[in-house]
Amino acid sequence: MNGSTRGKLGLALAGGGFRASVMLGFYDDLHVSRLGLTDGGVFDNVGITALVDEQCNYIIASDTSGLFDVQQHASSGRLGMSARITDILMNALARFQRHGLQERRRVSRAIEGEPNAGAALRELRAARQLDGLAFFHINSPPLSGPGLALDIDPRTLAKMRTDLDGFGEIETAALINRGYDTADRYLRKYLAGTVYEKSAQAHWVAPDRPPVDIRVDKTRAQRVVEVGRHRFFRALRLGAPVSWLFVIGLVGGLAFITWDVPVSFRGLVEAAARELVVAVDTAFAWLPEGWTARTVSLGKLVLWAVAAAALLLLMPERVLGAVRWLAWLGKMARAYSGNLLWLVGGLPLVVAAVSTIGAAISYVFFYLPFRAATRAGTRKKP
Repeated sequence: MNGSTRGKLGLALAGGGFRASVMLGFYDDLHVSRLGLTDGGVFDNVGITALVDEQCNYIIASDTSGLFDVQQHASSGRLGMSARITDILMNALARFQRHGLQERRRVSRAIEGEPNAGAALRELRAARQLDGLAFFHINSPPLSGPGLALDIDPRTLAKMRTDLDGFGEIETAALINRGYDTADRYLRKYLAGTVYEKSAQAHWVAPDRPPVDIRVDKTRAQRVVEVGRHRFFRALRLGAPVSWLFVIGLVGGLAFITWDVPVSFRGLVEAAARELVVAVDTAFAWLPEGWTARTVSLGKLVLWAVAAAALLLLMPERVLGAVRWLAWLGKMARAYSGNLLWLVGGLPLVVAAVSTIGAAISYVFFYLPFRAATRAGTRKKP
């Protein structure tokens, strides 16, 4: 409930992104080929909209999104710019939400200090009330005052990969300690004097040691965290002997086997083109033999396309219903034909076997050495 003695607390924790889910049959099949749905990160990257809608007057928001870096030499290519634009938009959205909450808190504080608040101000306060706000990110400015003295550079830690991957002991301990210290400092500063401090006086003190002790050299721990920003070959970067021996043996074996195999750029291109034609002929086997080699006038193709578009525009609604049904049928065939075609020849078994072998090799020769190289002799605080 809202009030001066009790508060409605909301917690927001931002997560990562997920691949869009493609759904068919929701809109006009003649105009919408497919509908892609993704998670709410493009709309509410921090997850605070529901808290505001529920009129929570105390909000603790932990923005776990990745670090947004200013690039001195940004990519000018289409692919690089596309990836960068997404980061810019997501960062702008998070900043907009953060500033909105801060402004909401500023207005609430200003109205609280107004002794002669009229009906309009009281109504504004009821609609925009926010009595406590603690909003922090892994790269938030450090707050002065009592707290943990951590050795790991927070900027380096903020660059650590955010994919759903296995973390080493040093990485896990560094993330836990930094997150604990950041949350502790921000809560003790921005929720001081609220009902939550009064109800938790015994816990409202700075910790004397981190939750997890890292019992390795500071330089070694810093190096592990620096390597942690890479998604691949972390064990090699840490000098794991098993990983290096495997890579050297693999590269040497491939070089030995293919030493006398002749290859040329033209030959590779021609072979790829031949395989592509064979794949197309196989996929459309019901068409006349040799149809891929037939030529057609480009002008005829243009006229056919214009005629088809004009026919759709001038077609009566009754006929459009049949065409729309055919379009829907084509979408279904396009969506499921790939899943049916790849069953031919036991391809799923081959893919599963290759994936299993690859995963086993990665686990034995890269992941286990990485875990061994990042072992820290950590100990959780009792």
